[in-house]
Amino acid sequence: MKILTIVVFAIAISPFALGEVASNAHGDFHTTADAAHILYSTSVLAHGHRHGYEEGFHAADQDVQMGRAARDMDKCLKHLNVEGYRSEFGNKELYSRGYGLGFRAGYEDSVAAREFRPTAEVLGAQLIELKDPNLRAGYDQGLVAAHKAGAGDPQACPAKGRDPRFCDGFALGYLLRQDLGGNLSALNSAQGGHR
Repeated sequence: MKILTIVVFAIAISPFALGEVASNAHGDFHTTADAAHILYSTSVLAHGHRHGYEEGFHAADQDVQMGRAARDMDKCLKHLNVEGYRSEFGNKELYSRGYGLGFRAGYEDSVAAREFRPTAEVLGAQLIELKDPNLRAGYDQGLVAAHKAGAGDPQACPAKGRDPRFCDGFALGYLLRQDLGGNLSALNSAQGGHR
């Protein structure tokens, strides 16, 4: 009985158990420990994109390993279960939109046997084709503001409080322009598996 008590106590205080509690208490990996945590904690769209990219990459890997045909992404995205969202991340619509974009990109990268890529590299290319005028206008203004400011605050959105899509786009444009090859787009960004 004494040995059983010691074993149970040892498991309860193991570094794994303590680490799991600590990571849940302070948010998810991407907003706290990822090299691009500033991007993910500032932009709900980018945060959703990262989670979606990881899930899409993983889903395609499973399909390839099991010998299944590639999924029709348009059909798949209509019925996609958005995972990982918590209310403290911010606007759920933006998270879901980013998740869908990320899932598509991750799935396509994995099916094509491309390497797992950082969010800035993938999302930066996808943002060029944005159809949402508020998000796109914010993104464009963020690019300009970062270019002029050199350094500053990506959360200093000129439309603060009006439209979360504009401000999220502003933060994305600002951070992606400011970084230009640093933590957001370098190999420093998390390499899959973190959810």
